[in-house]
Amino acid sequence: YIGFSLWAEGAVLKVQVADIPEEGLRVDVDDCSWFPEREFTLRDDFRASIRFSHLDGRIMISGSISVTFVLGCDRCLAEFEFPEKIDFQLAVEPEKEDQALALADHEIDRNEMDVIFLTEPVIDVDDILYQQVVLAVPQKSLCRSNCRGVCGNCGADLNREECRCRMDDGGSPFSVLEQLLKEKK
Repeated sequence: YIGFSLWAEGAVLKVQVADIPEEGLRVDVDDCSWFPEREFTLRDDFRASIRFSHLDGRIMISGSISVTFVLGCDRCLAEFEFPEKIDFQLAVEPEKEDQALALADHEIDRNEMDVIFLTEPVIDVDDILYQQVVLAVPQKSLCRSNCRGVCGNCGADLNREECRCRMDDGGSPFSVLEQLLKEKK
């Protein structure tokens, strides 16, 4: 570790920009108690390593996060674990006094897309970790790629058992069309 200017304010982890030495700063986080449980569950194996360094008037933040999500399958509703390794890189720049007004009507260019502008000289570490973790959650949560889901009629988990209902009992939305074809003949 090169200097350590991390402090906890409640469950909030923060780094003062002025406390980051020229040679950089590394912070390791192995506690995810700061993460709101209402979003989804994380296993206790959470690990994050973050490096702060100076580059052209900006603070560069790079790091990696190792996390295991506990998710519900979108097809069969079974709970499953989803391990993920997240690598990220961001730039942080202190906001200048006249910059707040200029940014209100300013169209950002590609170079500013990954820049976080600070209103005060403090970097909120748990907010950065939170954003990276939320971005890593899959949009479609599947317990496995070939998950068969549940029967829409009887609710049977098709990964564990065969459906107990019959498909020819009029349960299909196309059964009306089938009946029309029979009548036409």
